[in-house]
Amino acid sequence: MNALIKLEAMLGKTYYYRNQPAVIKSFDNRTGEFELLVELHGHPTTFFKTGEEALGLFLSNFTEVEVAKDETPEVKTEQSKQTGMARIKTPETELYEENKKTFSTLSEMLLNDIEKVRNDPDYVPQAKQVSNSVNALVNLTKLQLQLVRNQ
Repeated sequence: MNALIKLEAMLGKTYYYRNQPAVIKSFDNRTGEFELLVELHGHPTTFFKTGEEALGLFLSNFTEVEVAKDETPEVKTEQSKQTGMARIKTPETELYEENKKTFSTLSEMLLNDIEKVRNDPDYVPQAKQVSNSVNALVNLTKLQLQLVRNQ
């Protein structure tokens, strides 16, 4: 079976992946690289696979789990602008999408600060403040995720 067709069929269903409950929440295909958002044991995890062969091998690690209809989470789909494929949107994936770029930017800033500290010890107090601010943002995001899950 074509890996992309299999992936589309797997969206939103519960599986076991390496003995952990897993739900493929969404995916995107950018120039042959697949970005998959998978909820593993309740935690969003992103996987990147290059090419359909690698995607097929990855998907072969999922074992389907039977779930009662009343346990299936309510999800909504939207059409991906880049691929034209359906994407599943849940509150968790929406929160992930909102914060994805922010955390990428913060990671770059922290790496730059590490370099500055190496070159200038006087920068340490400012780097500590930046680190504290980043930790506060991470904690706020964790709180948002808990609130979303408890709705």
